[in-house]
Amino acid sequence: MEIVAAILFQAVQSIAMKKVHTAGVRQSMLVTGGLAGLIAAGFWCCAPFLGIGFHWFTVGMGILYGGLFVATMFCYYSAMQCGPLSYTTFFFSASMLIPSLAGIVLWKEPFTWPVGIGICLFLAAFYLVGVPGGERGQRMSGKWIALCFLCWLGNGCCSLVVKAHQMQMGGRESEELLIAAFSSAALIALLLYGGMRMRSGAAAGGDAALLRRSLGWLVLAAMGNGVGNALVTYLSTRLPGTYLYPMVLGGMLLAVTLYSVFVLKEAISKRGIAGIVIGFAAIVVINIGR
Repeated sequence: MEIVAAILFQAVQSIAMKKVHTAGVRQSMLVTGGLAGLIAAGFWCCAPFLGIGFHWFTVGMGILYGGLFVATMFCYYSAMQCGPLSYTTFFFSASMLIPSLAGIVLWKEPFTWPVGIGICLFLAAFYLVGVPGGERGQRMSGKWIALCFLCWLGNGCCSLVVKAHQMQMGGRESEELLIAAFSSAALIALLLYGGMRMRSGAAAGGDAALLRRSLGWLVLAAMGNGVGNALVTYLSTRLPGTYLYPMVLGGMLLAVTLYSVFVLKEAISKRGIAGIVIGFAAIVVINIGR
């Protein structure tokens, strides 16, 4: 049940963030800082009831996660501005390969052929759902390719940091890790936003209006991201990475796609339908291989 809840909360975050419309990297960094700040505030409010205590390793890994989170978001936003959105999203989703492979190589987690086939099916589903045929043939710049690679690497490394921390700490201090991670992410993002605004000389009125207009969606996204990450962190020492990360990212993709089709009534192509079917097949195959 925990993994289903993690999928649903992560899907809520993705759906809510689709409602937040920013203009440029500066506002995107402001939204990143605001989102991380809300998540951190939620965890800090729960701290008195959790009896938390920070080990130095937890603080260090939390700061590392926070820096990676902000850098990944920066690369993601920048890539979306200089290349096709759907291909960029595909690279972001494909980052599940990093923690999955790391689990096999570093922590000697078991690998089965059904799991390997399931991961390949998920990658095919990501491509079919996220990359419409109309974008084929577009020229890809070297800058965009570099940004997508950094986005793929950064998002995968975020999951790797969580897994490494929990393996080292024996499943302890998961809440403390997230508090340190999102507190540092908020601080870094807001400092970068302030530097960008000072360099551009832009007035703060438009940015403040963006926050007021998007506050409800940001709170919903923060709840989805915070609870979803807490569940994934909790499960990271209880389930193999080869199972956990493909299931969460793949399940989230399917949930968001189904929401778009049945709730928002968005049109879906034959490629999209094929992607959904392949995604469900991947879930079945991976569960057979457990």
